Parts: sequence; C-alpha cells; structure tokens
Amino acid sequence: MIPRFSILLFATLLIGCSENPSPTESGTPGMLRIGTATTSDILVHIYQKTSAGFEEIGFGQTADDGSFGLFQPDARGPLWLKAGDYSITLESIGAPIRIPGECRQPQTTPLKLHWTEADHLPMIEVTEATSARTKR
Repeated sequence: MIPRFSILLFATLLIGCSENPSPTESGTPGMLRIGTATTSDILVHIYQKTSAGFEEIGFGQTADDGSFGLFQPDARGPLWLKAGDYSITLESIGAPIRIPGECRQPQTTPLKLHWTEADHLPMIEVTEATSARTKR
C-alpha cells in the first residue's frame, strides 16, 4: 500500500509540470508609480490596436519598488517592445489600492505609450483617481 502523502506529493509534482515552463527572465523593464508611491501586486497589461480592436501582447507584475518586466501572454517568454504605439491597463492582484475604471480597459485607458528604438524604460504614472499618463 502506498502512503497517502506519497500520492499527494506525486500528484502535486504532476500538476506543477507543464509543456511551457514559465520564463525566469523578463523582457522590456518598466516602472509604475501611483501618485508618489510605488506598489507591488499590480498587473500591467500591454495592448496593440488592431483592425479588430485591441490585442494583448504582454504583461508584467510590479515588485515592491514598482518595477516590472514584460512577458508574452501566458508567460511564453520575455516581451521586448518594438517601436510603436501601445495602450496600457492596470489590474490589482492584491494591492490595497483603487485603480480608476478607465485604466482597466484598453478601449478607455488614458495610459498610452509611444515607444521608439531609443527608449529604455517606460514610466507609467497614475497621479489621481481619474488621471493617468505614461512617460519615456
């Protein structure tokens, strides 16, 4: 007879294995500041406008200092931004803050980023409950 602990451990290991392991290195780095503060546990979603609407091309999760690195959808690998125009949305995944409603949808977000080959670090600033902006 196999002990229950062994079966549970084996099942946990099987569930944790997948064909596409999460990457450990992110792509383009960024920084999120809300007012004068930084916060962890915010998902930063990056979208490109397409003929059909908006397509999410990546995301990042903020660390305690507000920094994040971008990943491709489903964390398939790092996302390195190419020159172009992007819309950014924010989502709290545990941070005790209120994100303005318009910052949660790519159609309404005021967070726009014009990225060029010379840019190095996008800075996203949410200054008040209803105003937000991006800087390069």
